[in-house]
Order: sequence, then C-alpha cells, then structure tokens
Amino acid sequence: MSSAKVTPAAMTAINLLTISRIVFLMFSLLYPSDLFLFFTSVWAALSDFLDGFLARRLNLTSRLGEQLDQVTDKVFHFAMFFYLLNLGMIHFYFVALFLLREISIIFLRYFNLCEKTSNFLGKLKTFLTYTLIIFSFGQKVFGIESVSMGLVILLVFEITILIISYVSLILSLKKALLKRCK
Repeated sequence: MSSAKVTPAAMTAINLLTISRIVFLMFSLLYPSDLFLFFTSVWAALSDFLDGFLARRLNLTSRLGEQLDQVTDKVFHFAMFFYLLNLGMIHFYFVALFLLREISIIFLRYFNLCEKTSNFLGKLKTFLTYTLIIFSFGQKVFGIESVSMGLVILLVFEITILIISYVSLILSLKKALLKRCK
C-alpha cells in the first residue's frame, strides 16, 4: 500500500484514535461509574496499542503523532492516578515518584538531554501502567475484595513500574549523552 494514497486520511484517523483516549477520559471523569472507568481504561490501552501498530504498519509515523501519543498517555495516566489516589486505591509515593519521572523526561526532552522517542522499557512502562489502572478498576467492577492479594499485586505493579521508569530514563540520558560526546 502506497503511503501517498493513504497518508492524509489514515494519519488523521490514527491521530483521532489517539485523541479518543482523552474524549473517553473526559466523559468517564464527568460521569464516573466503575464500569465506565474500567471500559475507558481498556479502550485507552487498546487504542494506544492500535494507533502505534497502525502507524508503523502503514508507514504513517510522524513526529506529531508520536508527541500526541506521549502527551495523551501522560494526561490519561495522571488523571486516572489522581482519581485512584483520591479513592485510596493506589499509593501517594507511587504517584509522586511517577510524576517526578514524567516531569523530568518532559524537561530533558525539551532541552535535548535525552532521547525524544520511546524505547522498549518506556513502552513496557506504559503497558504496565495501563494494566495497573485496568486492574484497579477491575477490582471494583468485579468485586475482587481480597485485600491482601490486591495489596500485594498493587505493590508489585507500583514498584515494577517505578523501577522500569527510572531505568528507562537513565538509559535514555546515557544514550543522549553518548551521542553528544561523539
């Protein structure tokens, strides 16, 4: 398939798919219900995968699309984290450290001090973050009330996401610094 034939409409469709995460997020936060928040989270994870897959598959990747995807992910994650934090379903330390990492990466990318594109660990962090959000709402929707098991799973997710996030940040910094030294 020639990219010249599909570029404008397909690129717009892919970017609209990305933006749909924010639209669903706004509705789910304006009219919160556990079930709708759960399905919104599932949609966000699926659309995040789908927009990237289609852009690569159809050779329609763009800097705008990458940036839109990164911003949309950050907005979605933080809105959900603050919502879950308000419900007492995730830990404050996790949200604070996650926020610190994300703000750091934004500034470092702005000043060209780290890679601007996501790496494998960044994508893994995003996948695990969506999984954590879906798991949290899934517990409420499906009535999984095992406090000890839920707490263990939650802590494992939070710690794993933080470790991957900071390792990804350090590797991105290292790669950018090595490029500057050459």
